[in-house]
Amino acid sequence: MATSDRIEGSTTRPVLGASIGVWHDDKLLGIERGNEPFKGLWSFPGGTVEAGETVETAVLRELREETGIRAEVTGLGGYLDVITNADGHLKHHFVVLIFAGRHVSGEAIAGDGVASVKWMKPDEFRALPTTPDFDQAITMAERFLVSP
Repeated sequence: MATSDRIEGSTTRPVLGASIGVWHDDKLLGIERGNEPFKGLWSFPGGTVEAGETVETAVLRELREETGIRAEVTGLGGYLDVITNADGHLKHHFVVLIFAGRHVSGEAIAGDGVASVKWMKPDEFRALPTTPDFDQAITMAERFLVSP
């Protein structure tokens, strides 16, 4: 990224990210973030889309790296703008596409940048400290719940 694209450790342009709510029976896979931004908060697995990578490829790659899980994408729920400010200055702006998926294989383990992983019902998720506007991401994933 060019130096002109940065302001005080952040970017002046939104960063594209992808996240996936993976269903296994009636539970979603959650991760507790192990790194900043949002260290210690719960969310779905995901991360930034790399140049030349499709968003679906990116979200499935991030899922494997962070949890060891393989899934199939069942839908695109929508997006979230995650914008944070510090001392009156833009700190982060992520545009995160929220996918839903179905567990295919693998046991959930805490991988890259993840403090812990857990399968949870949506209401259990909502009771935890989560990343900004995460309740909306849960609602997006709930549209794609397929009964076991």
